[in-house]
Amino acid sequence: MNGAVQDWVNGLAGHSGLLDALMRFSAVDLVFLLALVPPLVWFWPAEPARRAANQRLAASAVLAVAVSVGVAWALGHVFSEARPFVSDADTRLLVHHSADNSFPSDHVAFAAAIAGAFLIQRPRVGWLTLAGVVSIAFARVFVGVHWPVDVLASLAFGSAAGVATARFERLWTGPQRAFSRVFPPLLVSSP
Repeated sequence: MNGAVQDWVNGLAGHSGLLDALMRFSAVDLVFLLALVPPLVWFWPAEPARRAANQRLAASAVLAVAVSVGVAWALGHVFSEARPFVSDADTRLLVHHSADNSFPSDHVAFAAAIAGAFLIQRPRVGWLTLAGVVSIAFARVFVGVHWPVDVLASLAFGSAAGVATARFERLWTGPQRAFSRVFPPLLVSSP
């Protein structure tokens, strides 16, 4: 099943220059745009109470990314899977990539942690970010660097890390209160 889905998705590559360019962008660069979401939310102009909550949520998203990337690193050392372009000669590789371990997808784990953190408390931001995550996941298979199970597993544990840290965002209130005494309100709002 994993191979059949990868063959179908990657089989779409190479037929449209515009689609290939969009998938290359999504597979490689979109994660950098999604990385801007926590700082944008942190500095989003809002009334003080809302801004303080946004800052705690942004901090939770950053923690979720650290947890998710750590889990990806650990899983990558436990499970070994050759990348599709290494083990399947029919794979169309659209981006330059090393022939290292395919499982899991660090890009998807990183982005899914951000989306998961925002889904609960800022659904519009969360759903928009999740759309980006799905684009990254699809594109990573499309360009030939990941198997579907790589991106699905990363989506699962990345978003779980995000949801878990967002549920405990109130734990940031004490440190936020302390930092708000030292830093100007523009940088750290008082809870």
